[in-house]
Amino acid sequence: MSEFGTLKALGWRSRRIVAQVLAESAVIGVAGAVIVLAVVLAVTGALLAGSLGS
Repeated sequence: MSEFGTLKALGWRSRRIVAQVLAESAVIGVAGAVIVLAVVLAVTGALLAGSLGS
């Protein structure tokens, strides 16, 4: 939370700080979704390869 105070002291407006926080949250959310999708595809591929090999 002290980061917000530092940014305010540097002259950032509240709207810009909120936009920065939202942008960071969006990037983290997209990265998480990509990781989950990669895991799901890997597990699905492994299950398919296992069933085709039997």
